[in-house]
Amino acid sequence: MEKLRKKDLKKAEEVLEALGGEEEKVGIQAAKEYVEAVEASHDAREADEKTVMAGKMKRIESYRDYLAKLLRDRLATVYAPPGFEVATAATPRGVAVALLDDRGRRHTTGFTPCLDLEMDLNAVDEMMLRTENTIYKIVMEKNAQSNEGRGGSITTDREDRRREGSLGGDKVKETS
Repeated sequence: MEKLRKKDLKKAEEVLEALGGEEEKVGIQAAKEYVEAVEASHDAREADEKTVMAGKMKRIESYRDYLAKLLRDRLATVYAPPGFEVATAATPRGVAVALLDDRGRRHTTGFTPCLDLEMDLNAVDEMMLRTENTIYKIVMEKNAQSNEGRGGSITTDREDRRREGSLGGDKVKETS
């Protein structure tokens, strides 16, 4: 790069000497040639930069696709009652999750990858947990509405698993 700069400086000095010379036509021609050469080198650099950026964008797109697939695989382990649908997609802005509940309502969320694998994997886990919590909240609201006036309570599959200890953490004590 430094050699290129020295070469450009040397050529610029020659052009300046030609401009200050006695033959005006020679100086003007030298200036035109110099400007054309500089513009051509800038155009070549811009083309190289565009090629490099296109390659980087392609890698970023495949990285987003990878994260979306990973999230889809992890969401496959989440219990969703009948009528619920979960989908993931890689978008130009990042990774999106869409949840369609049994009433036809759509719940969406997403994240923009920061291109740090560890942080992006944490974001994938967070999206999985958010989706699971949304499903849980919808089921609990539905249960609360169906139990109004009956005086009883219906537990969800998640509460049953927690009681059994399969969710980890503290076991829930049953009360009568």
